Amino acid sequence: MDAEVVQTQHLAKVQEVYSLSPFADIDKAEALDWLLKCLGLSRDEWEYLKRCYQKMTTMEQRCSTVEQKCNQTVQVCNTYTRNVKRWCCAANVLYSQPTVSNFSDNSLVKLNQVIEGLGGDFEDSFPVAPHKAIVLTHTQRPGYTPEKIGVDFSLANNGDNYLDLTVQFYIGAVNEDAKNATKFFASLKPIGDEYDGNQFLNKNGTQIHLEFPPWENNPITIGSIERVVAVIRHTGAANNLTSASVRLHYSAKAWWALCEDSECR
Repeated sequence: MDAEVVQTQHLAKVQEVYSLSPFADIDKAEALDWLLKCLGLSRDEWEYLKRCYQKMTTMEQRCSTVEQKCNQTVQVCNTYTRNVKRWCCAANVLYSQPTVSNFSDNSLVKLNQVIEGLGGDFEDSFPVAPHKAIVLTHTQRPGYTPEKIGVDFSLANNGDNYLDLTVQFYIGAVNEDAKNATKFFASLKPIGDEYDGNQFLNKNGTQIHLEFPPWENNPITIGSIERVVAVIRHTGAANNLTSASVRLHYSAKAWWALCEDSECR
């Protein structure tokens, strides 16, 4: 019998089976056999096709997941690219590499600059009398991450009443043109607790280094347009504060590892 006639008969049988009422007693296995014969497939080949379909569905889902991840990666890369371009733009560079290199082996920031002209209880220079205060800061410099604080006091008459002294730290952009304390402190944020003087010095004058206070449980990095400010107050009744040395310690090695010259591409 002609092959085309046989195939036509198979198709007719399949159509007949599947045109019956769904409630009829249909031998679906027989119908499937007729269908496979029409398609020229064996049972094994049919099962193989079913497995292929299942695998294709799984692969499609995984490809969709990979596509989403790729899109996220592209977005992140675009963000990095924009940031790199901004960092490499000369107009956005605060300090030239030679200037930064000058600080490559430094690990100490000294707050030895007195802020003058604040009026009120604030002295313009040492000594600081009882019930007076003085404001110290450092010169403008590239940003850094202070780790330790070292403070030394010298009181008149060889005094050791360090408990009469307090130290409060601030950070922010310093307005040296401010004509009063209110305007000066408006751009600054207090950091950490107000320390007592005896937290930095023992009675015999030996120093105690304290951790620089964190912010939200993380180390604070002082920006290049910011400075650390220390307000030292004399709350006692005797012995002028004749001088004070406030130093912030940081890791020169860690700082230079992040700040050394790198090529912008």
